[in-house]
This record gives sequence, C-alpha cells and structure tokens, in this order.
Amino acid sequence: MSAPGTDSRLDSPPHLHAGHGSGPGGRRRTPPRLLLFAALALSTTAVVVAVAGGCDGEPQRPGLTSIRVGSTPLFIEIVGTVASRAKGLMHRRELPEDQGMLFVYPNPRKLRFYMKNTLVPLSIAYLSPDGTIADIHDMRPLDLATVPSDGEAQYALEVNQGWFARHGVKPGDRVELPEAARALRADD
Repeated sequence: MSAPGTDSRLDSPPHLHAGHGSGPGGRRRTPPRLLLFAALALSTTAVVVAVAGGCDGEPQRPGLTSIRVGSTPLFIEIVGTVASRAKGLMHRRELPEDQGMLFVYPNPRKLRFYMKNTLVPLSIAYLSPDGTIADIHDMRPLDLATVPSDGEAQYALEVNQGWFARHGVKPGDRVELPEAARALRADD
C-alpha cells in the first residue's frame, strides 16, 4: 500500500505497469487462462465431492455415515454418549426412509429401549459386537414400555418401522459396523 497521492506503480516491478497486465486504475488483471483454470478446478472439485463417499458410490450426507445392513445401504447417525443415546430420535417428526441411528455401548450388555417423546414408529435391531443382528422388534410411538434385547448386545440400530422386513433383513444378518462406531469410546 502506498501513501495517498503517490503512484503505487513506481514501487512495483516494470512488468506490472499499465499495458502489461494492469487494469483500470493500475490494478492488475487476472490472465484469462488463469481464470479458466480456476473455474475448471472448482467445478471438478464440486463433482468429486458430490459423488464421493458411501457404499458403492452412494453420495455422502453431512453428519451421516453410510453402512450396509445385509446388502442394503443405509445412512446412520452414530451416538455413543449417555446424553446422545438418551435423546436418540426423540421429538423428530420424521425419519427419511434410508436413514437410521446406531447406538454404541462400550461393551455387550442387556439393552432396553422405550419410545418416550419419540413420534416416529420404529423398528430396532440389537447387534452383537461383530454386527450380527440378534433380534428385531417393532416399537410404537410414545410407548413407555421397554423393549429389551433377547440377550446381550453392544449396538442397537433404529430405523423406520418395517424397514428391516421391507429389505429382507432378519436375525443372523450382518450390519457393516463403520470404523467410527468401533473406534468410538462410548461411555456408560
């Protein structure tokens, strides 16, 4: 920057003076080839970001992780803290058909879920530490009755009610547990 009333071009190299890449008022113009390159680079980046990501080319969704339940892709939220597990899907008016929530616990245990303040009818699958579905149950909105796992489970996967049946998923099938869920230091 130069002091008022001085010509800043006097301090710049000769190749930046008027007639050699400078625009009106002595400002430097960006060469057209550089503008074209920048536009091309940005558009290519946008395409890569739009298609990168999930299972077999599924697009990514912010805040969600793409997994497979059996052979069916599903986008999930992963919750592993006491507070996030307690809140779960409460107060939501809808859950997109291809989304669910994976509850992560630090070790296998008998799990119990209920539907307090949960407005969406859900199905829940209790999973072993390796992601094998042990049992599946349907749950009614706002029902305070607990729905226990048949045995010990380390994960629970909630989806729209009937989702497992619509996709032919049954006990014994595997859920692809994402590294984020395995690495999560879930708390009690």
